[in-house]
Amino acid sequence: MSHPSITRPCDPLSRILSKSEYARQLYHATRAGAELIEEARRRRLRIILEARVAAKKENDIHREGRERKCEQLRAKAEELNRELELELVKNSEIKIMEEEVQVAGRKDRAIELLLKLIADIRAEIHPNYHHFTRMTSKEPD
Repeated sequence: MSHPSITRPCDPLSRILSKSEYARQLYHATRAGAELIEEARRRRLRIILEARVAAKKENDIHREGRERKCEQLRAKAEELNRELELELVKNSEIKIMEEEVQVAGRKDRAIELLLKLIADIRAEIHPNYHHFTRMTSKEPD
């Protein structure tokens, strides 16, 4: 007795059945291959999407870190500017006070010199006066 799945190649009916069976197997194999390809595409898209989400999270974390660092630097710069402004005001006030002390010390002497010049009037002829009079006294030819 022969095995039922073994057919004789000479039999034309078995050739037709084998072609039909081959077509069915080919169809199922093609369909299974298409499903595998589609599943691979889905996995690929899911991996890409997960990678995008992970990259976005990482980018957001780095951006927040940079923004915090920027805010810290900005606050430090503002604090340094306030300190510098206070120091400039303090130095300006010190310099103004020093100048006022110097002016007060010299003020009395300057007033005395001015009063002495005003009170001590002497009639003097300026040295250029003689030169001017000689020039004007010559008569033109």
